[in-house]
Amino acid sequence: MTRAAVLTGPGAIELQTIQRPPLPDGEWAWLRVEACGLCGTDVEQFDGSFTGSGWPAGPMILGHEVVGVIEEIGAATAQRWGVAVGDRVAVEPSIPCGSCQPCLTGEYVSCRGWPTRPLAYGFVPMSTEPMLWGGWSEHMALHPLSVVHRVPDGLDPGTATLFNALGAAHEWTVRRSGLGAGQSVVVLGAGQRGLASVVAARAAGAGLVIVSGTPHDHRRLRHATDLGADRVVDIGTDDLAAAVLEATGGRGVDVVVDTSAGAVEPVSQAIDCVADGGTVVLGGLKQGRSAALDVDRVVLRAIRIQGARSAGWPAYHRALELLGDDPGLGSLRTHVFDLEHASEAMAVLKGDDPDRVYVGIDPAR
Repeated sequence: MTRAAVLTGPGAIELQTIQRPPLPDGEWAWLRVEACGLCGTDVEQFDGSFTGSGWPAGPMILGHEVVGVIEEIGAATAQRWGVAVGDRVAVEPSIPCGSCQPCLTGEYVSCRGWPTRPLAYGFVPMSTEPMLWGGWSEHMALHPLSVVHRVPDGLDPGTATLFNALGAAHEWTVRRSGLGAGQSVVVLGAGQRGLASVVAARAAGAGLVIVSGTPHDHRRLRHATDLGADRVVDIGTDDLAAAVLEATGGRGVDVVVDTSAGAVEPVSQAIDCVADGGTVVLGGLKQGRSAALDVDRVVLRAIRIQGARSAGWPAYHRALELLGDDPGLGSLRTHVFDLEHASEAMAVLKGDDPDRVYVGIDPAR
């Protein structure tokens, strides 16, 4: 038996005790979930707004930022993954088919090879065997084609869940932008991925890091400074573009990364802040809202605009390396709940607590 916090409908979470089903074949694995991080996508699933993007409706077990211990695994899968029973692993959300064009070119987060939908942990309904597809559960079934990473020795599972946010930050801020040592970057947004982007930029050797946030983010902006930001800008009181131009001698920055969710104004702010020939990376989803874009400015200033969706193996691997080198980053995990209080976790994630940075659910708590 295993316990899980099940999303039974929009805004409705029910703690259930479930008989663990048999795995489909001998190459699957059972993971004992130790910790799971939450993000804005969980809010959209919880509210029911994410179903319009083609994902199936519940009931389902949410949770796609999962760390746990291998309890059972097929021999061939253990050899392929390089793990054994008892190993602690971080599980990537996307399950690649391994055969479609995106998978074969390394872009497996955009996998199109499954019959009816992309396959990802936290997004598969319980009607699909073997039911336990999410991290809000004491156990999660691991498909043989999953991508897992061994967690560095000594890194606690709660801190390790930051691999997801930090992996996305590395993908957006470094890999997709081409950020080089000594270059300058503006991070729009001081949430989970914004703060993680500060860490990623510093690790890549950025020469100047500026972070923007709203008046509500004043404590998170202090976190940004502690993590290595050279300057933070409260857009409620200061002109962001003016501050960036002042800090760069009127040139603008090499890279702007928009991590903000929902708001479209940061897209225009990014164009105002980036240097001629610079790169704007758009990572934050806008929930279907359209952003005004001065195309002539983009063309005449030779600005490169790059979309970024999630992350892949290199970014997650680098994130775990960074977390292993600095486990103190676990202090960003400000709110942790057990399965019985999953609804409270969602309320905190949706709310305006200025102390909130990173919210987690630990099934064994």
